[in-house]
Order: sequence, then structure tokens, then C-alpha cells
Amino acid sequence: MQDELLAIGQMLREAREAQGLTLAEVETRTKIATPVLAALEAGDTTRLPHPVYAKGFLRSYAVLLGLDAGELAVRFARAYPAPEELEEAPEERASHIRVTVRQPGDPPPWRAPLRYLVLGLAAVVVTVGGWYGFQWYLLPQFTALRQVVTSAPHPTNIPSEANPLPSAPTGEAPAFVPKDPEPEAPAISGESPAAEVVPQEGPPQPGPREGLNLEGVKARTMRVEALANAWIQAKTDDKITDYFLRQGEHVELRFTSSLRLKLGNAAGVRLILDGRTFPVEAARPGEVRTITVP
Repeated sequence: MQDELLAIGQMLREAREAQGLTLAEVETRTKIATPVLAALEAGDTTRLPHPVYAKGFLRSYAVLLGLDAGELAVRFARAYPAPEELEEAPEERASHIRVTVRQPGDPPPWRAPLRYLVLGLAAVVVTVGGWYGFQWYLLPQFTALRQVVTSAPHPTNIPSEANPLPSAPTGEAPAFVPKDPEPEAPAISGESPAAEVVPQEGPPQPGPREGLNLEGVKARTMRVEALANAWIQAKTDDKITDYFLRQGEHVELRFTSSLRLKLGNAAGVRLILDGRTFPVEAARPGEVRTITVP
């Protein structure tokens, strides 16, 4: 097994030196600590993290160098196997591993944000220019046109359907036709006039927001402080995130319903939940623990 690890490490080192890369440049591109990279090249398992994390780092390193990451990962897993209780960990982490590789000819990362900034400034300039153009050019023309329309004289004595002009007399009086009065319906004995129906108001209906619980859910905070190098997988509510903390670093995890932590080095972290120390059972350096906070 040790010979296999040495062969893999030699392959990584030769590929890196052939491309003229240093360990510091590889760390900048892959976000993998330099000691871990050196341990992979030396095949030193005493300086490597847990096999689950070491296999993921090897895969990222191989992708950067253009090597067959799948074949190297299989060989590395045989030479540096993971304990039985975490055999499912590589599949669980595989969908969350993200490797960002930048080549020397790639554009700088600030160019895309700068493009959006220029477009935003151009939009602001066009908006402000349009507003000033409307205020100083179009609005005075509209105002003058409205004054001309309102001050124009209106013609009078124009006949309309509501007020027709009187017609000339013809000398004949219009014939008067008497209108027969409408007969009244006879009243039927024993019947009284229908009483007026007054609608009755029912009980008040609850409003659309009545009875709803509008009280917000309070978020909780778990602070993870690294006393030594540690690898952490955090599942906050329904989101899974991986972290690698060096000694002295920390991360704050916010959640509302549940939190699940998988600590790659349980003895090298300190947990603080909502400002209070969260107890962790004593563990050996490098021991993996899983903690669930309801």
C-alpha cells in the first residue's frame, strides 16, 4: 500500500513540475492547504486528513494537473482505505465538491463584475438624461400647447340634441289627444300589502389574515472554532456545505429548524450554540463525530 501511495505522489509531483507550478500556486487554484499537497506527493498518511477528505483533495489536484482523476482516486482508495463506518461518505460528498481551475490565459475574475458595473452606470446616465430632457424640453412644449388649446374661443348658439333651436310657427295648433288613465288593479279581499323584506346581517366573517400566526421563527447560530486543522460538513435545515478550517479560524452557521454537523477532527474544534458552549464528548485527534442539534 505504501508503494502505491509513493507512486501516486511521484506522478503528481512530476506533472506539477512539468507545468512549472509551485505548491503555493496549486493552493491558490484548488484551495487545498500546502501541507496536504506535500503529504499527497510524499505518500505520507500520517500528515494526511481522513481518507474521505484526502481522496477528495487528490481528485481536485489530479483535475488541475490534467491527470485521470477517476483512476487515481480508485488506486488511492485501495492504498489508503476509509473505515467501514464512513464507506458511504465519498458518495455523499461527491455531489458537493466544487473545483475551480484557472489557466494562465483565463480572464481575471474581476472583469465580469466590472462589465456589469459599467452597464449599470450607463443605465443610470440614460435615465437621468431622459428625465432632464423631459423636464427642460418636452414639458415646456406640452404646457404651451395646453395653454393654446384652452385659450381658443369656443363657438356659441350651436344647436344640439339637448337644446334644439325653436322652430318657426306654422299657424296650426297641435292636436290634443287625451290619454286614458291606466286602470287600477282591484284589491283582493283578505290580502294585505306585501311587507318589505329587510335583509338580515349574518355573523361577521373573519378577515383574510384573521387567525394566522404571524410570529416569525427565530434563527439560531452555531459558531465552530478550530483549535486545530479540521474538516467539517454542515447540514443547516436543507442545505449541505463543506468547510476546511485551519487552526484559529471559525465559521458561524445559521439555521431555524435543525443542524447536523460531521466533524472530521472532533478533538480540534469548539462549538458555541447561541452564545453558550455546546458540549462535545472527548475524542482523539482525527476522530470523526456526528452531532445533531434539533
